[in-house]
Amino acid sequence: MKVYACISKMVLVSSPTSHLGHLSVIDKHSLKEHNEIVRDFITAGCKLCGSPLYHKNLHGKNSSAIDCPNNPKYLHVPGQIYKPFMIYVDDQSGQVPLLVRNKAAEILFANIIADDVSECYKSHMLETSESGNLSAPGTIIDGVGSKEITKRRKTEQKPNFYQIWLVMIKCLLNQGSNSPFCFQILVNPEKNVEDGRFELVSLTMPIP
Repeated sequence: MKVYACISKMVLVSSPTSHLGHLSVIDKHSLKEHNEIVRDFITAGCKLCGSPLYHKNLHGKNSSAIDCPNNPKYLHVPGQIYKPFMIYVDDQSGQVPLLVRNKAAEILFANIIADDVSECYKSHMLETSESGNLSAPGTIIDGVGSKEITKRRKTEQKPNFYQIWLVMIKCLLNQGSNSPFCFQILVNPEKNVEDGRFELVSLTMPIP
C-alpha cells in the first residue's frame, strides 16, 4: 500500500528520567524542548528484528520476543537501535499513524544508523563536559581522560551523525516546506490503528 503524505509529528516513549512523561510528542514547534531526544529514540536491542531490550511497547505492554524472527538461528543480534515509534502523516483524507521500527527508521533518517548517532552523541557530551572541566583553574587531565580525548578525536574524523540526525528530524517535521513523501505501508488488520495497524516499510521523495 502506498500513501503520499507529509509528517506532522512523531510519538515515542520518553526515557525514564524525562520530565515529559511516558509518551513524548515531537513536532516542529516542540523539537527544541527535547533535551533527551537521543535517549528517547535510541536503546539497546536486536539489529535484525528491531526488538528493544526494555520489554515494553508504546502502551507499556510487554512486547519483547524471546527469539528473533529474522534470524534462522533465532538469536538476537544486540546493538543500538531506534525504538519503535509512531509518525503521524497527513494527506488530503486526514491523518494516519504509522508504526516505525528500526530498519524503517534508518531509511527515514537517510540511512543514519542508531549506533552512529549514539557514538557521536557520547562524543558530543564528553566534549561539553571537558570544556566545562578545563575552564576550571588547576584542571589536570589524567590517563583515562587522555584516552577518552584520543577516542573522541578519532570519532571527529568522520561526520557528526548526531548533528546530521537532528537536522534530518527537523527537516522531516517541516511540513509546510516539504513535498509529500511516498510511504510504502504494511497493513496488519488484526491490530488497532493506534497500535501499529499501519507499519512503515520504506519511503521515497517523489520526483516533481
